[in-house]
Amino acid sequence: IVGNAIKFTETGEVLVSASINAVSGDQEHLKMDCTVTDTGIGIPKNKQNQLFDSFSQVDASTTRKYGGTGLGLTITSRLCELMGGEIQMFSNPKGGSCFHFTLELNKGHEKTGNISKIDGANKRILIVDDNETNRRVLRAQLVQWGFLIDDAIDAKTALEKCRKNVDDNGNVLFDIAILDMNIPGMNGDELGLLLSNTPEFSKMKLVMMRPIGQKRDTKKLFKSGFCADFPKPAITKNLLYAVSVSSEKGEALELSHPLPKDNNLASSEFVYDWPSDTRILLVEDNHINQIIAECLLENIGLSADCVYNGIEAIESLKNATEHLPYTLILMDCQMPEMDGYEATRQIRLGNAGEKNKMVPIIAITANAMVGDREKCIDSGMSDHITKPINEEQIYKKLLQWLNLQS
Repeated sequence: IVGNAIKFTETGEVLVSASINAVSGDQEHLKMDCTVTDTGIGIPKNKQNQLFDSFSQVDASTTRKYGGTGLGLTITSRLCELMGGEIQMFSNPKGGSCFHFTLELNKGHEKTGNISKIDGANKRILIVDDNETNRRVLRAQLVQWGFLIDDAIDAKTALEKCRKNVDDNGNVLFDIAILDMNIPGMNGDELGLLLSNTPEFSKMKLVMMRPIGQKRDTKKLFKSGFCADFPKPAITKNLLYAVSVSSEKGEALELSHPLPKDNNLASSEFVYDWPSDTRILLVEDNHINQIIAECLLENIGLSADCVYNGIEAIESLKNATEHLPYTLILMDCQMPEMDGYEATRQIRLGNAGEKNKMVPIIAITANAMVGDREKCIDSGMSDHITKPINEEQIYKKLLQWLNLQS
């Protein structure tokens, strides 16, 4: 459901809300409620009743543009039923789609792990982010730790709130300000620099929220007055660490202390010695998947050129010069306009240039069913890995196929 929401939402957001509730009169079972809401293309009312039918999609143009088999929601619906629940689709008044499902779960008997906490009593945080959902999520987590929260949608509003919240000596009453890097108007870097250079605001600790996949520039952050940062979307451990550092000495960036791994995309311990002529083409239509793959490749000492479908892949291969040919292709299978299977067949036929006919092509597919690997190999692909890809998985495959080129 989340995968569909991301695929059909080019701008805006995807929000997942979940809760666990006791079943009345039943001590051994719990009910899970989950809602996935997006601001994507939406589903016409006359098509909503067909969504959970096998091989059903909204129309042929949807299949051409976004790919897919029309089986995902059918399988999802059946799984919900098998787990004692159900799935429904509701019209979203703000546009887009809203899916809600329930599951009946057995109550676990293992003790839950200890969740780290911080005592935020009597401490105040200002959140500056133009996205309402992000502010709401951060507020909910920080309030649980005891912090007093205020927020602002842009730098102008943030400065106004800072000026209004001062003590008798004129010093700001906010202990920490969490700034989004990409707020409109004056961005997070500029606002941080202004706050840190304003005497009455300078004691306030600054934390930066940066987009996932964006490299951390420690020197620039520290120069702008920030003592910590974390990637969006915010996960509990990163938020906890950043706020903990800010609540204490606030020297994480200055001392180059590492933050926790950014959604498991951290520096790799793998040893690698790739061929000097290595050049990778990543063919993937989903921008988030591109970012994740690029981060994983960077962690093992590699980079890639990215294109969005098979047509663009063939053009890129044709345009690669004799001196800089691609030595490996990571190919998504389900893509608009030309999918990975057809693109591979065209490459093997020489339609991307004779020099590229034998280039290793590794399929990246969400399909893990019996026969999916055979389908990839039959189309001419060299190997196959399933999503979600991880660092160890991609490292082993590239080690196998790139070293064949050395």
